Amino acid sequence: MVLKKGSDPTKKPPDGGGSKKQSIKTSSYDFTSNYAALEDFKAFAASCGLIIPAVEADGKIHRLRGEGDKPGTKSYWYVYFSYPVAVGVVGSWRKGESYTWCIKSGKQLDDAEREALKQQYHQARLQRQTETQQAQAQAAIKARTILAQAVSAEPNHPYLMRKQIPAQALKVYKGSVLAELRDSEGILHSLQFIKPDGGKFFLSGGRTKGVFHTFGDLEQSATIYICEGLATACTVYQWKQTATVAAMNAGNLLPVGLALRQAYPTTRLVFAADNDRYNPVGNIGKDKAEQAARMVAGWVLLPEFAQDSQGTDWNDWFIESGGVCP
Repeated sequence: MVLKKGSDPTKKPPDGGGSKKQSIKTSSYDFTSNYAALEDFKAFAASCGLIIPAVEADGKIHRLRGEGDKPGTKSYWYVYFSYPVAVGVVGSWRKGESYTWCIKSGKQLDDAEREALKQQYHQARLQRQTETQQAQAQAAIKARTILAQAVSAEPNHPYLMRKQIPAQALKVYKGSVLAELRDSEGILHSLQFIKPDGGKFFLSGGRTKGVFHTFGDLEQSATIYICEGLATACTVYQWKQTATVAAMNAGNLLPVGLALRQAYPTTRLVFAADNDRYNPVGNIGKDKAEQAARMVAGWVLLPEFAQDSQGTDWNDWFIESGGVCP
């Protein structure tokens, strides 16, 4: 294992999965009809996972069911402006991603068009923020209702048995283990559902940034460990016997770290990182943990595996070692 201090905060942080994405796509040619522009935007939206039957070019946010959404869920959205220049944005509240399309490149825009687009972006951003806040408020109410109906997890739950973790104070709702996503003040905002087969999904519309599931007492702990997944956090809590939180994904390590640093300025923060050494796009777990550690004056605890191991996190390390952590 490797325990090291966060490195130079002035160094450009590495990129990786789990972070909010923003991309811009432009066409290298001019359309002579609004219909052609609409069709190009629809094709762009489809490449982002959203099929739009008919684009509403009214500058308002429209919600639709997209790729990966459950029946009855509409986590995708789009907004399209046709004047003074055709531009559209596609996003997903569930993924926390947004992608921008424009018929012209930045160099092709004149000053008037550039200013008009700036105002349109601002208007769309305000509308999106309002709808996001409303969706999160509704999800928080639903989360409280579901949690009130949940029952205590049994030790023989298939997911807990496969991960070799105890039931702790975990709850189960309709067969799924619940991760309670709370802020640093303990307020419940949303839930993650973990099915018996390990499949995971979040409560639609719920807040995920900066919230986490907690094992142990944050107030009484001199050290807080921050992990990605629920099973990893439970494993580290059993091992270290001090407060441990699950941020749910690598992209949320920094927001959670910042929230905990603000709430507990003198507490030692250690990121028990995933070691994604076989990921073709890079070691996201390690990179995101190191980035977060630099920003909050924390530490990184990284599991090391044998060359023939496919393990990535501390729960894998625990299972492969026969139930013993180093």
